[in-house]
Amino acid sequence: MRRGARGRLVREVQRRLGGLAVDGQFGPRSEARLRAFQATAGLEPTGALAEVDWRRLMPELAPHPEGIGATRLQHVRAVFLYDRAETLARHLRDVIVALIDADLDERTMAAMALATAHAEVGRLQPIAEFESRYNTGPGGEPFGLYDGRSDLGNTQPGDGFRYRGRGYVQLTGRANYSRLAELLEEPLVTEPDLALQSPTAARILAHYLADRRWAIRVAAAHGDLAWLRRLVNGGRHGLERFSWAYRQMLDTLPAPESKGF
Repeated sequence: MRRGARGRLVREVQRRLGGLAVDGQFGPRSEARLRAFQATAGLEPTGALAEVDWRRLMPELAPHPEGIGATRLQHVRAVFLYDRAETLARHLRDVIVALIDADLDERTMAAMALATAHAEVGRLQPIAEFESRYNTGPGGEPFGLYDGRSDLGNTQPGDGFRYRGRGYVQLTGRANYSRLAELLEEPLVTEPDLALQSPTAARILAHYLADRRWAIRVAAAHGDLAWLRRLVNGGRHGLERFSWAYRQMLDTLPAPESKGF
């Protein structure tokens, strides 16, 4: 977070810094107050929030390893009823390993990842987006409504189909494929179907959550499931499915003392 940021997480930061109007806009005054906080705390006064600053500002939300590697098939079976047991177990392991590798070894993040997959694709299985009225016009080319979308970074004819949604979190658009290709060091731009391979799809999901980790932690602490859903989806689509699965996961995932595969 730095100057220019907006939204609910900014308001939470402003409340914690104190002495600021809680307006959700990270402007010069918020930056100055953050610099003062950083200097007092013995941190580098950058005026932007890095991981070390988040941990100092919100210590009660700092992650504590909770052993999500102990998650097994029986913990998620009630949510993913339509997956074959052996396929579900393999995909579950890929997701848990990806979360641990991304330093998201937390029950909240595991619940978020699994509930997101349930809301996005209905199964713990990376799939490609289906044609619908939202992506394909009447009589038009498949996914033609995505072509030319600047918000997706689609700049070339056929980008809509080429970079249609794939994976657990439905990665969509040339810009997103390019960003994840760089982060994961995988050729997703030239081989977009890699996003349908479970280990890669799991890493994409984990990186997507890692980008929003502190907002997720704050929203989870407030029990705000609508906010949690918006952090991934941008709206309320699938909120009921997400909320049900998220609660199920928190109820059934292993207790914090359970560790190891």
